[in-house]
Amino acid sequence: MDQAKKWIHCDGAYRLGLTGKGVGVAVLDTGIFPHRDFENRIVVFNDMLKRRFLPYDDNGHGTHISGIIGGKGLSSDGRYQGVAPECSLISVKVLDQKGNGFASDVLSGLKWVERHKQEYGIRIINISVGSFSKKGMSEDSALVRGVDAAWDAGFVVVVAAGNNGPGQHTITTPGISRKVITVGCSDDYKEVDVHHRHVSHLYGLHPGNLISPESTPELAEACRMTLNRRGDEGTGWSRAWKINFWARLGDGNRAWKLFKSLLHPAVDAATGGHGSGTFPNLFCSHPPFQIDGNYGGAAGVGEMLLQSHEGFIHLLPALPDSWTAGNFRGMRVRGGASIDLDWKDGRATRAVVTALVPGKFTVKMPASTVRAEVKVGGHTHTYKKPAFSLDLNKGEAATIHFL
Repeated sequence: MDQAKKWIHCDGAYRLGLTGKGVGVAVLDTGIFPHRDFENRIVVFNDMLKRRFLPYDDNGHGTHISGIIGGKGLSSDGRYQGVAPECSLISVKVLDQKGNGFASDVLSGLKWVERHKQEYGIRIINISVGSFSKKGMSEDSALVRGVDAAWDAGFVVVVAAGNNGPGQHTITTPGISRKVITVGCSDDYKEVDVHHRHVSHLYGLHPGNLISPESTPELAEACRMTLNRRGDEGTGWSRAWKINFWARLGDGNRAWKLFKSLLHPAVDAATGGHGSGTFPNLFCSHPPFQIDGNYGGAAGVGEMLLQSHEGFIHLLPALPDSWTAGNFRGMRVRGGASIDLDWKDGRATRAVVTALVPGKFTVKMPASTVRAEVKVGGHTHTYKKPAFSLDLNKGEAATIHFL
């Protein structure tokens, strides 16, 4: 662990105060032994097999995984700490002393975690379970539907890829889910597929709001390096997500390049075959069809024109050079406001912020502008600072001219 934490740059997260404090991690495994490295952070133990009340681990794997996640390192003078040494641990025993179990117990464990989400502050679910049976290797299998439901319920779900890799079609169920974060390993620094289309590890950039060029420039640069290394190829949903990533990084030209590739004709006119891109009816091709690409591509355009995930209204955060002039009407921002915007020569000229609910709305001064003249009711105010706030009642509108 002393080496692994360096490789994944835990120190960067710790400098931001991200130590796991206040975060509950549910570990569905063989149980947990109350080792002193866990201090008093085993919040609850639930035995789905023998219904015992006190924590135990008759295999050892669950304790091993829990240590990687949240061990404090007390037995090694801090040398062998887990990645989140201050997290709370919720142990759910779903596997027996041989590391075997039934899908029904895993699903029951997931349901239990969902019911106690608020009570124990559970935000992350770790599942070291993998099935490689022919019956279970389907995205419609019970285990996949179970982890998908947990993800949809607001959990970050991390699943083991299994021990059969690194070849194709070796990931076990439920790791084959398209929603969860599936984790495997290979030789140190040796990547199996450098250009793989999956980029779930960048969730904090989008749709999350943990990473941005302004608040966390080092992490944003790491995201940029990852995206460049992975490349721009991929299926519809992957390209769509990358559009959003690059928009969040403020690179409108790269986002626009990906959007155009998303619209590339999927059907080869000469052969009639089809691959990635868009069908003549504008459905996104996975193949055969994937609505994620359509919705994600539209969301990406929205992110290029307007963002608000950092607590302020950011106008034209990732405008491509070729989009020299344009406008939009009625786009929504967090906090409850509707935005109209006009731009010309690549810079914002006029905006209208209409409050859908009473509140204070902070507007960041757009790029290439130095002054904003704001009219609310019959009063006009001039702002020159990098950001300014608008106190608006429901239905009240502020008209802004940028100079």
